[in-house]
Amino acid sequence: MFDIYSLFDRKITSDFRPHKIRGGFLVRVKRSKYLTKIPLKPNEEIAYLSGVIAGDGSFKVSKRPGIAYPRAVITITNKSKRLLNYINVLLERNFKYQAKIYRYNTRNVYDMQISNRIIFLYFRRAIKMPIDKSKLKIPRLFSGKRLLKFFTAGIFDTDGYYSRNIFGIMMSGRNYRFLAQMKKGLSNEYGISFGKITRNTLYARGKTYYRASMVLRAKSRNDFWKTIPIQHEKYGPGRNRTGGFHRVKVPQNQRALAF
Repeated sequence: MFDIYSLFDRKITSDFRPHKIRGGFLVRVKRSKYLTKIPLKPNEEIAYLSGVIAGDGSFKVSKRPGIAYPRAVITITNKSKRLLNYINVLLERNFKYQAKIYRYNTRNVYDMQISNRIIFLYFRRAIKMPIDKSKLKIPRLFSGKRLLKFFTAGIFDTDGYYSRNIFGIMMSGRNYRFLAQMKKGLSNEYGISFGKITRNTLYARGKTYYRASMVLRAKSRNDFWKTIPIQHEKYGPGRNRTGGFHRVKVPQNQRALAF
């Protein structure tokens, strides 16, 4: 049974007033006019959101001048505003909250800021997502067959790539063990097979970056498209972010989340 009071952190919020509703709770905190909905059980959409945060998200707690309690924000950075708008639909449906989306002036990149302390604490404490990406692992709640595919979809919508008929995922070199866990889980639960995880060194803008990556085996490509409900338009027909053209058209009924 989910303990709603496990989300109460006196370092982040001064009070915590949950009210039981069907399927979850409505939570109010002091100095906020908003009620935040917290689901009693994680579902497919929350599994997907968790995958997105694991891929392109970050947690940050920062002090505010003259205010005792800090600002707690989840930031998701992505090139696709369409994807971020879709994430807002999921946030509204599950938490009664809509995040703000900002565009960088100098880059074709968008930031989504989830500036809600209760949602911040939910993903940190209920889902158990780490601040340090080097400690990233599949949350236990999503490690089974029913929800792992939705968590995986969030990961691949953020850190996955498709170029020259090769489909794979690339993350920070710190995530080698996480990719190994993903590879094993997808193989055990769905029979989806990836090749050997490789370590790469990239040089860009005078800096050195270390990456870990793995590529989907050709024999598992159809199973992946049929099983994993990816949403990002970079996998659809047309030009992708690497500049290549897709040779595989993903049927719309395979790309939509099955809710």
